[in-house]
Amino acid sequence: MYSEVVVVDLDDGTTNSVFRISTPESVSLVAEIEAGSGEDRSWIELFAPPLWGDGPGPTTGVISSEADGVVFVSGLGNALMRLEL
Repeated sequence: MYSEVVVVDLDDGTTNSVFRISTPESVSLVAEIEAGSGEDRSWIELFAPPLWGDGPGPTTGVISSEADGVVFVSGLGNALMRLEL
């Protein structure tokens, strides 16, 4: 539920966060979602711009290359982020 890109090592299952957008408001929203806020609001109501902060929107795609470690992350906005691992 975080605005985050995580690399998973398929050999041993370990994960490594390589990019994350986090604000106090987004951390609070994630905590509310994880706490099962379904009694008052559904999680989809909380899935809003404050969740991804200054980022271009929720992540909708990831393109990676084993050869050079470059990863492109796309979102709903007009941005394509390039990460070099």
